Amino acid sequence: MSTRSFIAKQIGDNEYLTVYCHNGGYLSYNGTLLADYYNTPEKVDELLKLGDLSYLAKRLQPDPDMPHGFDYDKRQKDVTVAYGRDRGDKAVAAKIKTMQELDDPNNWTEYVYIFTRDNEWKYFAAGHSKEGLRDVRADLKMQMDETMDITQTM
Repeated sequence: MSTRSFIAKQIGDNEYLTVYCHNGGYLSYNGTLLADYYNTPEKVDELLKLGDLSYLAKRLQPDPDMPHGFDYDKRQKDVTVAYGRDRGDKAVAAKIKTMQELDDPNNWTEYVYIFTRDNEWKYFAAGHSKEGLRDVRADLKMQMDETMDITQTM
């Protein structure tokens, strides 16, 4: 089963340029990739230009000298898979959404990631934005610390 997410950049007081990502929405996957590889406004803009995604990876652009496509056996390692570029889907461009739209419990996403005006990644579990935006890096560190604690007690 896929863990769906929205990936967004805050562009106004209540406006977020947003793409859908079908797979890997967990903090430990998409959150890590966003914090480590898409951590500047320019990199976020490049990501959003791809439109809706099947799968986020370390790199956006495939090696032009090698085949790359939507199907599992045609994907380049560590390259993002986009519905428009890699499958030819239409109407998959980034869309402007409000916080209410991002947090709608009926939108089929589990997580929402927002690149803020302060150039930080925040997130929340869908339906829980009123509890506040959580810091991606801080929560990843907390997860890592908890994992270290568990392995040290074994």
